[in-house]
Amino acid sequence: MNADLPVLEARHLTRRVSSDGAELMIVDDFSFAFNPGRIYSILGPSGAGKSSVLRLLNRLDEPTAGDVVFAGTDYRTIAPCELRKRIGYLFQVPYLFPGTVADNLRYADNTLDSGRIGQLLELASFNPQKSGQTAASLSVGEKQRVALARLLATDPKVILLDEPTAALDPTYTSKIEGAVRKIATDRNLAVIMVSHSPEQALRMGGEGLLIVSGRLEEYGPADRLVNAPQTEAGRLTLWWKIPVQKDLAFGSVRAFVQLVAVGYALKYIFELESAWLMHLAMLIMTVVGAQVAASRVKEIKRPVIVTFLAIALGSAVTIGMLLALRVITMEARYLIPLAGMIISNSMNASALTVNRIISDIRQNKDAIETSLALGKSWREASRRFQKDAVVAGMLPTLNFLKTVGIVALPGAMTGMILAGVEPVKAILLQIVVAYMLAAAVTVSSVVALELTVRRFFSPHHQLLLK
Repeated sequence: MNADLPVLEARHLTRRVSSDGAELMIVDDFSFAFNPGRIYSILGPSGAGKSSVLRLLNRLDEPTAGDVVFAGTDYRTIAPCELRKRIGYLFQVPYLFPGTVADNLRYADNTLDSGRIGQLLELASFNPQKSGQTAASLSVGEKQRVALARLLATDPKVILLDEPTAALDPTYTSKIEGAVRKIATDRNLAVIMVSHSPEQALRMGGEGLLIVSGRLEEYGPADRLVNAPQTEAGRLTLWWKIPVQKDLAFGSVRAFVQLVAVGYALKYIFELESAWLMHLAMLIMTVVGAQVAASRVKEIKRPVIVTFLAIALGSAVTIGMLLALRVITMEARYLIPLAGMIISNSMNASALTVNRIISDIRQNKDAIETSLALGKSWREASRRFQKDAVVAGMLPTLNFLKTVGIVALPGAMTGMILAGVEPVKAILLQIVVAYMLAAAVTVSSVVALELTVRRFFSPHHQLLLK
């Protein structure tokens, strides 16, 4: 395909939806031409319409107005199933079907032989020797690369990536980014990727598009768009709202003020040894953590109730165990610092778990309702998605446990060593901290899952989705 001619072109693409009697503009007059062999990073704040643009481009959603032209043809004249083979879509949270890695690739094309499966896995930076491994045994990062290989099995000309590295650690993020760059070049594909990270857009190269409130505000080379936006919307969004300049300008000042204030507050609390002040401090930490975690959840009502209970129970159970086993005593100088570590990890775990189960239920509506129609309970119908959600919430802690002491020395241990404590004693404390965090994250993930998943099912085992 001629690299100078667009393989996919959006013309005045618009999508409006009705909500509570009001009309909402999701995508507003979006026009752009995408050429083969190029990478396009779509940036913008949360809720700007980035993912909605992707869903319109391969007709997962129907545009209210405007056209999409694929390879010179109006995409409405192409059968939707065939269109989606040519314009592949990789979701943020990978879903693999039961069976092996090879089974998942053959789900996309049942004519694939083992040699072709190996080629596709290599293209996605996944070890072909693992093609016989069960999909359920893979990590999230491995599942994402298998999902990418499965997408390539349909021989697409365009691939749409909806934040494919959002749930991955830096190692897996780098592997996915490298695979995508190689695919765009070797297969001469147009790659359109939604990302919240300007730094990722810089790493990927190619073109950048900035979408704000459903409108394409600015586009151009990714390095120029991120480092020197030309429009007022670009400067406000990219300079102040999402890249590292914000963190440097505001984060360092805020951290300094917060740490100084907390230092004086802790000194006061430690000196008084007041039980009610100690509990008040931990309650404030829990409330703030719950609000931060809830701010990342958009799909359910009053998510702060879920995150507060998950964090509170995870923290209470863990601290209670430490007190019962006499690992620590009821003193502010022990309880408050440990509570800070527990609450911050539980906060992340609860947000990851809630977002994962919501995403999986929405993306697997048909699979769940098929199970319900076969007489399964709501628990049975959603069991595998519940398991994946808990694993997603615990993944950062699991990765920490795998690499602690090898890849990096944790903060508590490092601080004690720098303060002159013998390394062996510092290690013993770090072991306690590691198991403590694992227990807290496990409880918080399970509680967050239980309180969230029940909102999607009625007492009559009906799936409740708007």
